[in-house]
Amino acid sequence: RIGRGFAIGSTLVTMGQYERFQKDYEKRLGAPYERDRRLPAIGINWLMAAEYCNWLSEQEGIDKLEWCFEITAKETRLKPNYLKLKGYRMPTESEYEYAIRGGSDTSWFFGETSDLLPHYGWYQANSKNKPWPVGLLKPNDLGLFDAHGNIYGCCVDKFDEYSEKDDIYDTLLDISKESSRIRRGGSFYNLSLDLRAATRSDPTP
Repeated sequence: RIGRGFAIGSTLVTMGQYERFQKDYEKRLGAPYERDRRLPAIGINWLMAAEYCNWLSEQEGIDKLEWCFEITAKETRLKPNYLKLKGYRMPTESEYEYAIRGGSDTSWFFGETSDLLPHYGWYQANSKNKPWPVGLLKPNDLGLFDAHGNIYGCCVDKFDEYSEKDDIYDTLLDISKESSRIRRGGSFYNLSLDLRAATRSDPTP
């Protein structure tokens, strides 16, 4: 249950969008990832995502007091009241699962079998081992594209116990490079089971 309103992008952040923030981003990528600016931004860790969120807040003219992250040369911190601020941030794990499910309580938002998955998500069976431009497949019932697969989405939470959790959000406000954060949604190289709405991943920072 999410006891408040929240907004989430209908697609993953694209390479073209992220390059507006970090001009040299493309130079770090290999040829398979340079074929289309509509590809989802890959190789983005949690700290980079936090910087991008603050940049988006700045571009939109949001007051700096409303930004969700405090970033210095030494540390990146979540503000204690970040869920109440107007600035951009990654979704909480609960928000991400809610968005992926699209109102369902099944393994994938469209049902309990993976037969329809190729119509909604890029994964090992149909991706040809590479990511694909966002929005090519069907969205879920909330209008979210690539809810299952393509690349993982980054959550704001640290990796912690999650069972029977009702939107309990991260209390680890000091973020270090050693802090593992949650990913959701699955990726183009995963099996179908790894794309289920309940599946969670503990990545490197």
